[in-house]
Amino acid sequence: MKFAINLLLIAVLLSSCSTIADQVAEGKKEKIIAPTKSAVEVAKQAQNASYIQSFLDKSNGWKMKVLGQGMFNAETTLYKTKDGGLTWEKISDSLSGDLPSESISGMLFTSSDKGWITVNSPREGEIGLHRTDNGGNNWKNLNLTGEANSTYTVELPVFFSTTHYGLLRVKNNNTSDETTLFYVTEDHGDSWKAITDQKTGTLNKMHWEVTKQQNYTVWEVKIDNKSWTYNGKQWMKELK
Repeated sequence: MKFAINLLLIAVLLSSCSTIADQVAEGKKEKIIAPTKSAVEVAKQAQNASYIQSFLDKSNGWKMKVLGQGMFNAETTLYKTKDGGLTWEKISDSLSGDLPSESISGMLFTSSDKGWITVNSPREGEIGLHRTDNGGNNWKNLNLTGEANSTYTVELPVFFSTTHYGLLRVKNNNTSDETTLFYVTEDHGDSWKAITDQKTGTLNKMHWEVTKQQNYTVWEVKIDNKSWTYNGKQWMKELK
C-alpha cells in the first residue's frame, strides 16, 4: 500500500514539475519572441492594400503601396524601379519620412526628379497636393492660396504636353462637387495661380473655356495652336 502511495506521489510531483517547466518555457518564449500578427490580420491588411504606379519610360518608374487604416488614414510606402518593374527599391515611407500618411488618390512623375501626389482626404485648410523634387525621397504639402479652407483635390494636375502649362481642378469639401475655383501654372508647376469664377480666361499663351453639361463640366484649353478637351472622364488632345 505504501509502495502504491509513493508511486502516486512521484507521479504527481513529475506532473507538477512538467507543468511548471512548461509554464517557465512559455514565459521565456513570450519575453524573447515579439508578438506577431495573426493570419487573419495579415489577410485583412492584404485586402486593404492598393498600389499606384507612374512610369516615365519603359525602364524608370515608381510604385506606391497604400495600406488603408480607416478614416482616410493609411501607411504609404514608395518604391522605384530602373528595370521596368523586374526589381523594386524602397525609397521612402510615411512612418519614417514625410510621405503622406493618407489615402493616396493619384501619383504622377513628370521627370526623374519632379513628382506629384494627391490624397483622397478632405481636410480643412489643405488642397491635398504634394510634390517631390528629388525623385520621391522627400515630399512637401503645397499650401496653395485661394479658398483652401473649403476645397480639396482628388485629381492629379494636368500638364499639357510640350508646353509649360498645367491645370489643377478642385472640389468642394462638403458636397464633393466641382467648384468655381481652379489653379493654373505656366512654369511646370513651380507656381500656381488661383482662378475663381472665370469660365473663360487667358494666362499668357494659355486660354481656357469652361461649360457646364448636365452631369459634368467640359474644359477646352488652347495653347498656341494646340487644343485639349476634357469630356468629364479624360483629357484628349485634338489632332489636326
